[in-house]
This record gives sequence, structure tokens and C-alpha cells, in this order.
Amino acid sequence: MRKIVVTFICAIVCCCVGFGIFVAEIAKIEEKPVVLQGEEKTYTKKIDSSIEDIDIDTEYFSYVNGYYNGYHSVQLKEMVEDPSLDPDTIQISYSSVFDLSEEPYDDDDDHDSLDLYFKLHDKKYNGEEDYNATLRSLHSMAENVAQVWKQKKVKKIHVKDNGIRIRYGSNLRNKIDVDQDD
Repeated sequence: MRKIVVTFICAIVCCCVGFGIFVAEIAKIEEKPVVLQGEEKTYTKKIDSSIEDIDIDTEYFSYVNGYYNGYHSVQLKEMVEDPSLDPDTIQISYSSVFDLSEEPYDDDDDHDSLDLYFKLHDKKYNGEEDYNATLRSLHSMAENVAQVWKQKKVKKIHVKDNGIRIRYGSNLRNKIDVDQDD
């Protein structure tokens, strides 16, 4: 009976020491910033008169090597009415690091709306790849975890200029809603 108790205590001590070493190794992992920079792009659209509101979502998720890398927000730098634009036109200037996608209707509403949202490009920037996380295999995930464990660095995306500028015509004055973090 004494041998079983001693063996059990030794096993618990070994597990605690191993867990402590594991936690110490995890604590050494630091962020490696990946700075994305792009040219300015402009999105211009003539809004149909049946559209009652335009929702612009400024939040986006980023992935590095197929894994969730953070929840970010595009900054609204300017939103002004421009008399030089057609009354039913909206113009959004943003970095080419992003894609601006549109959804012409919202299933939850009983009226017509236009939803615009930002996402990072799914291609290479500065040697770093940004993939859709669902397309990665378990084998790749194991390789990435092993790489992070060896290098003690995890990549974190930072967009150099993530500001947007919105200009709109006079007929869109009260139709635009920009969702932002406060």
C-alpha cells in the first residue's frame, strides 16, 4: 500500500512540474506585428431610390495562417455631404488592404436597405497569408502550432491606414448609418 501511495504522490508531483514548465513556455510566446499597407481605393455607387437606409459595418475579423487573429474596427475619418456628387451617390475611400462587400437587402427588415461591410483580402501581403479559417486542415493546424511553439512568436495583423472617408449626395443625408465601436 505504501508503494502505491508513494507512486501516486510522485505522479502528482511530476504532473505539476510538467504543467509548470508548459505554462512557462506559453508565457514566452509574444506577438509579432504584421503591418499591412495598401493604396487608397474608392467605392462609388448610385443608390436606387427604393433603398431606405445604408448600413456601413466597420468591424472586421482577421485571420493569419487560417486562425482567428483579432477583431478590429475600421476608423471613420470623415463623413460629409458633397454638393459636387450626384444627389443619390455615395463615395467611400478606403485602403486597398480591404475589400468592401455589399449586401443589397437585409432579411430581417421589412424595407429595402444596403449593407456594406469590410473584410481583409484573402491574399498575400508582405509575405504573410490571410486565409479563411474554415479552409485549413488539421494537419496544417498542427504544423502552425508547432511553428509557434518553436519560434515563440504569434503573428498579429496591424493595418497601417485603416481609416475611411465617406462622401454622399444630398438625397442620402439621413439614410447612412455607420456602426462603430465607441
